[in-house]
Amino acid sequence: MSQGGTIAFTVSARQRITALRIDYGCGGGTGSLSIPADVPLLTTSAGRAATVTFSSDGPSGPYRIVVRFLFGAPSRVANGTIEFTNEMVCGTRELTWIASR
Repeated sequence: MSQGGTIAFTVSARQRITALRIDYGCGGGTGSLSIPADVPLLTTSAGRAATVTFSSDGPSGPYRIVVRFLFGAPSRVANGTIEFTNEMVCGTRELTWIASR
């Protein structure tokens, strides 16, 4: 991740993200998030992009984290953004990330 944190995830054959984990740092603090396994991907018509949204305490929770994925060619590389809204460590900001396998 652009802030030196890590992102780890698996995409199943059924187009679902499993075991998404994000470790991040902003403004001198650190945080981590694990989204439960089997989160469906919301793909574009091209089928290579996805968005996973986490909101504390459901859709009306006090903060939200949106992880956007773009799967390149070859499919061994992905990149995207993590958008924080009212999160305790990062406040409201967007970070970029890249991952490869």
